[in-house]
Amino acid sequence: MLLYHGSNTTGLTQLVPKQADHDRPYVYLTTTEQVAALYLCNAVERSYY
Repeated sequence: MLLYHGSNTTGLTQLVPKQADHDRPYVYLTTTEQVAALYLCNAVERSYY
């Protein structure tokens, strides 16, 4: 199974969990290339909680 990860950081050799908005470290992957591409877009500024 091929998995995609949307990231604008070049040269990644390892995916490391980062702190998410819900206070747990996660790595997000998808089987759909189009969904991963959506994570590369920053069209809307993230809201702050």
